[in-house]
Amino acid sequence: MVVLVESMGMPRSQAAQQWLTMQIRSRAVDSRWTMEVSADPFFGTTTYGELRVLCGLKGSYTKLDLPLGRGCLPASWRQEGRATPAFHGFSLKMFDRAHWWPIVGLQPQVLPAGDARRCNATFAGVCDSPLIDHAVAAADIPGQFVYALTLDTHLPLPADDLSNRPADLGAICARDAIPDAACDLIWRTGRVLKVVADRIAEMKTPAQVAVMGDHSPPFRNREAREAFDPAQVPLFLLAPR
Repeated sequence: MVVLVESMGMPRSQAAQQWLTMQIRSRAVDSRWTMEVSADPFFGTTTYGELRVLCGLKGSYTKLDLPLGRGCLPASWRQEGRATPAFHGFSLKMFDRAHWWPIVGLQPQVLPAGDARRCNATFAGVCDSPLIDHAVAAADIPGQFVYALTLDTHLPLPADDLSNRPADLGAICARDAIPDAACDLIWRTGRVLKVVADRIAEMKTPAQVAVMGDHSPPFRNREAREAFDPAQVPLFLLAPR
């Protein structure tokens, strides 16, 4: 299972990096997976991140064709007759995913109408929690390649009450002079990682799991933008024990 987390950048603060890692690392996860924490160089926007992760390509999806698509990871699974369900909380018409996802071998899934929605201030799509539920349920079927692209942490963020922010993260942000907007995003991406950890802990058959950011957060505010590494994003690789 591959989970690409919207705007999950690499904090410059090492303490904030460690806090993010602890959101996906739990006793239940550690008992069934070994985890490698690393960084992944990125280039461009979300769709560039998708091609980086799925195909090892650097460029625009508008340049994709069938020969290029056959070299992508999900396409190799499809060539072996395996299922490759793919999930995203927003319309696949956005950035023409309904067209190019099948080119790279993905099988787009239609999410139930009853799923919780509107967890993002701009895109009224399916919330990340039910999205991850569906992805993990698919990944619990052996032999499938499962892809999930999250949505909740897409900028701009909703104006939530920052008093809900965890005290330990608040202390890190205060000590390391992380701006409020950047701290808020770290908190939100941490919540996505915790949902992943909680859901995979319930799997009957542990799968290989890769979770990474698509790109550094594109804040308009320079100080918030500079709280993150401009060239690499977090990467968590989990291998069943």
